Amino acid sequence: MRDLTTDEATVLADVVKSPVAWWDNCQANFSGDPEEALAAKVERHRPAYDIAVALPNYETRAERDVAPSPPPPPTNTEIYDRVIQRERAFKAFVLCINDGSIVPSANVSGATLKAAIIAKM
Repeated sequence: MRDLTTDEATVLADVVKSPVAWWDNCQANFSGDPEEALAAKVERHRPAYDIAVALPNYETRAERDVAPSPPPPPTNTEIYDRVIQRERAFKAFVLCINDGSIVPSANVSGATLKAAIIAKM
């Protein structure tokens, strides 16, 4: 049993998560000649590898398969703070409508609306 060459390992790393584990499995369990299987796989995937490695931000299969960790869920305090902030903004909006500082039919800019609501918060 031999080790993979650097070239074989880099081409295989584009298509399998662990080239060494794939090669060990191939040598131990393949019914045909593992050297032929290795050569065929490397040659079959070399054109795609050559294109992929030339692109910026190249990642191996193992790197591509790593799922980004999701952001942590918001805490109860964060949820409460968001609800209170929305409530305050809504109350300020209603106050602006009631006192006439915002007229629904008037063409007012978003910045003007925002400034009027923030002033009432």
